Amino acid sequence: MNARHNVAPNPPPAEALKEGMHIDEYLRYADSVWDQKRINNINQHFVSAFFGIHLKGKDYQQYFQVKENSKGEILNGFKPRTFVGLKLEHLKKKD
Repeated sequence: MNARHNVAPNPPPAEALKEGMHIDEYLRYADSVWDQKRINNINQHFVSAFFGIHLKGKDYQQYFQVKENSKGEILNGFKPRTFVGLKLEHLKKKD
């Protein structure tokens, strides 16, 4: 929730942090709301599960089981209370 489109950055390049550089150069690689390490770890979780299913043929569906308002529950692959604010949306399959 409240993340922007640049939520999967690697650390910003040194050039983006140079003195006198406009803040937008840094914000191309960072997000004002989300912690970079956290969002990268979240992305790694879901991308790894996706590739495990589709490339390795593993049964990793459990890693996509995210309930709405699941504050007190444990989500496979996450420590308790570390997935607050996450919402996983699925596209409906076309018939």
